[in-house]
Amino acid sequence: NTAAGASSLLSLFPEVEAATITSIINHEFRASDLYKLDSRYRDKTERQILSLKGETLELTTNNAAYREYKSLNAIAVPLSTYFSILLTHAEAAGKVSLIASDFFKYNAHLIKITSEYEWSAVVGYHMAFFNKRRREMQNGDYSGWGKVDMELRGEHLYNAPRLSLPFTQSSKSSKKTTPSTSNKSEPCRKFDQGLCPTTPCPFGRPHMCKKC
Repeated sequence: NTAAGASSLLSLFPEVEAATITSIINHEFRASDLYKLDSRYRDKTERQILSLKGETLELTTNNAAYREYKSLNAIAVPLSTYFSILLTHAEAAGKVSLIASDFFKYNAHLIKITSEYEWSAVVGYHMAFFNKRRREMQNGDYSGWGKVDMELRGEHLYNAPRLSLPFTQSSKSSKKTTPSTSNKSEPCRKFDQGLCPTTPCPFGRPHMCKKC
């Protein structure tokens, strides 16, 4: 029962609007709406404008929220709430552990590509990936979250600029020291002690009395 499920979730996620929770568990929630799960952006971007469609006036949400996703944190924080709502709702089906594993895999994947590609490309990939998984979940399939979508990767990331690896330069003061070569003109110390009887000296030093 969707209505009953949404009602119980309201008590667990009091900061999330009932309509938002319903759209999540019905898999109608779009990637661009993630800001609705983050109070840092929700109040700032959730404004409405009039849009004329055919002969009907409709209120549509301004998609300025897309511009708010400027960092991994801006997506990861509300995405964790989104996953939590889905997991709580799916608990009755007894598949939570399997679904959670796929969600964790996607989080790790998102972190990885963020370290490899420019952020604008990552956002585009995430939006497309999220919405594609949404369609699959409507058919009860959550496994897509745990897989790398090669089609979307090729479309959004393949030709995207890659981030350069941080260049670590050693301090100028730290120089590689080479052991100093012993002075070959220094007399053999072992000769004076009677420990180097072989001539010429195997160490390449002159045999002479240092005391003389």
